[in-house]
Amino acid sequence: MGYSLSWVAVKADPNAVYAALNVRPTGERRTDAFRRGTVSALLLGGRTVVVFGNKELKNDQLAAASRVGETIYCFVEEHVMVMVAALWRDGKQVWRVTHDGQESAHHLSTDGDVPTEFASIRDKYLAKQAAESEEDVDHISDIPIELARELTGFRHDQELPGGGDEPFEALETVKKKWWSWS
Repeated sequence: MGYSLSWVAVKADPNAVYAALNVRPTGERRTDAFRRGTVSALLLGGRTVVVFGNKELKNDQLAAASRVGETIYCFVEEHVMVMVAALWRDGKQVWRVTHDGQESAHHLSTDGDVPTEFASIRDKYLAKQAAESEEDVDHISDIPIELARELTGFRHDQELPGGGDEPFEALETVKKKWWSWS
């Protein structure tokens, strides 16, 4: 069973991030962030990471988060080998790197002005793929994930640096009242 999740790391006060994403903390601490529900943690460097299990964020959610602070987005769907990393700022996508294993094991596309870190990460994983003897191993899928990690210090399948025993706090969706206009 592979990972199916998305996460954002936003340079902003956690409460502003939660409000933008329509979630709130529950007070419950967790070690496992990626198999169920929504969780958050503070990253070294001042970003708030919010991880959504089994969910791909929509552009309007990314735009809302990016209006409160610069937002790095990462989407991981290992079942079909689709991985995305993107930067959003002021409600707009600045760049995006995508690997879609459904198109090809070697698929990699970019949109916008990708950060300088991209080139060395791409070259490293292209070399690993070229050296791979097994056909079903996909190193290209690591490129968007590693780019997001390089920019934030967070990767879904690695220990959270400085996170302690229960680094994640469970979040719940804020339910709007049916009579609410906002």
